[in-house]
Amino acid sequence: MATILLADPAWSVRQLARAVLERDGLTFIDATNAQEVWEAIALHRVDLIIIDLDLPPYGGPELLQGLREVVDVPVVTLAFRAKRLPGCVLLKPIDAWQLVEHVESALDDGEPRRDP
Repeated sequence: MATILLADPAWSVRQLARAVLERDGLTFIDATNAQEVWEAIALHRVDLIIIDLDLPPYGGPELLQGLREVVDVPVVTLAFRAKRLPGCVLLKPIDAWQLVEHVESALDDGEPRRDP
């Protein structure tokens, strides 16, 4: 069973992700800010990270780079506007089925599906 670190300050986004992904037997660790992300990484083994790029108090490329230096897991990023970053960036509002496709791809292949 895979464990996903779900890092987004919005309760509604975390609930949507849980609703569409829990049926696949996944477990979740919630984080609402960057500090909680680091605490979760220190305490738990995660198989995938879904993270809002605007996570308070800091986010974006700096947080992603720091995570990639510490853990070697696929990352699906969420953003309100398009950002040029390596990997998969899903735009908010999130399309539930698109999220499922990216998460399944990441867990199966170790890398989220990339949209053209």
